[in-house]
Amino acid sequence: MPTESSETNVWINFAKDCCYITKEIAIELEKGYNEVGMLIGYMINQPEKFGVKIKT
Repeated sequence: MPTESSETNVWINFAKDCCYITKEIAIELEKGYNEVGMLIGYMINQPEKFGVKIKT
């Protein structure tokens, strides 16, 4: 997911630098995106909590 994460951050910064969004909105978007990234990371690291059966 690092590639997708980096690409999203690039587009947020691009939108801010081109004045499509304010700095404050960019900060909020980055916070939200980081939270989603942490949740996805948690789901990847603990798939059994989300209905995925792990074969051992």
